[in-house]
Amino acid sequence: MNAKDTSPEMAEKYRRILMARSGEDRVRMGCDMLDTAREMFFATLPPGMPERERRARLFVHLYGREFTGEHRDRILERIRSRPPSG
Repeated sequence: MNAKDTSPEMAEKYRRILMARSGEDRVRMGCDMLDTAREMFFATLPPGMPERERRARLFVHLYGREFTGEHRDRILERIRSRPPSG
């Protein structure tokens, strides 16, 4: 943990508490955090936006800088052409 407002002692205590949880619990926590972040992002989009476009915008928000323009465009084309998963 690299928060500047957290003392090294408290950061270590937090890490120990977290690592004492089972791997399954830690994965579940991570998935829950991703779900929450996704919903927070979707809440910033205009109401009624088609699901395909919502997914495309989420991709750009999360991963857009990780790909070259050409690769990003190919991925977006694929996202926008596939039916939404239910």
